[in-house]
Amino acid sequence: MSTFTIMFTFIFISSIVSFMSNSWILVWSMLEVNTVCFVSIKIIKKKENWKIKTKSDLKYFLIQSISSAMILMSVLILEDNMTLSLMSNLLIVSIMIKIGSPPLHQWFIEIIQLLSKIQVLLLMTWQKSIPIFLLIMVSNSFKMFFVFSSIMISSMMIPFVKNIFLVLGWSSIFNNSWMIMSSSISILITVTFMILYWSAVMFMMKEVFYFFQLNENTSKKKIFTFSLISNLGSLPPTSGFLAKWLVSMKLIKIGEIMNLLIIIMLSMWNSYSYMRWISINALMIKESKMIFHNNLKLTLFLTLFLTPFLFLFFLTLW
Repeated sequence: MSTFTIMFTFIFISSIVSFMSNSWILVWSMLEVNTVCFVSIKIIKKKENWKIKTKSDLKYFLIQSISSAMILMSVLILEDNMTLSLMSNLLIVSIMIKIGSPPLHQWFIEIIQLLSKIQVLLLMTWQKSIPIFLLIMVSNSFKMFFVFSSIMISSMMIPFVKNIFLVLGWSSIFNNSWMIMSSSISILITVTFMILYWSAVMFMMKEVFYFFQLNENTSKKKIFTFSLISNLGSLPPTSGFLAKWLVSMKLIKIGEIMNLLIIIMLSMWNSYSYMRWISINALMIKESKMIFHNNLKLTLFLTLFLTPFLFLFFLTLW
């Protein structure tokens, strides 16, 4: 069994234990196991630019250690008195550092450019599962500050990047805002949102590394990639859009209409950026080749991104 497999197994087990636990201390312990295992995965292969990557590992470890110390201090105090606003705010800030939510996001953007595909995938998905679970356990209006800042900053930065890792990084920050929001209203909606977004990220990572490489691919692959970009941008009628629609409907039901309107207005520039990418690259596809053929990729795409529509629709009715 490889070192990577062992570390990934520990990451998976630590996350599951956290989800099943009611103890803050145990959740914090599993979070530390998760962090150490991810650092170990980062250290496994460093044949190129090892000095730069070592600095990246050290930066990641120090940031995670500081935020973990803040979480532990907050948890120890909050266990005796959950009404302490200052400690509750400190806990939220430390969690936002963990997931790289603006304005505490700079380390996330710097590190993500130095990682491999599998490391980026883990950092954007599974490494956020325990912190989001902690957010579900905390009820505090201070979360809204990070919701608005994540949407605003990511929407301003996405149009100016071309590296797909940076696009995925800023997209992850943008979707942080919706996960933070959903953590305040429903566990089921939070889990649904995370699964749909993680699926989109995994397929995007598989298809293409840099946007300029789209010109070298076949027309069918371009169309497939455009569909994935639409899903990352939450453009209708993708499952990413429906996941956000599900959160929006829940916000309306609980009377958070003003916050929802602000979020939608801040998100419009982000959606425009994705639509612009799709429109520009779509012009490069010859009309004679814009024909889908029956293949495994198309079937898999329809299964993973169109089938959830019905699930989300009936879930909303329920």
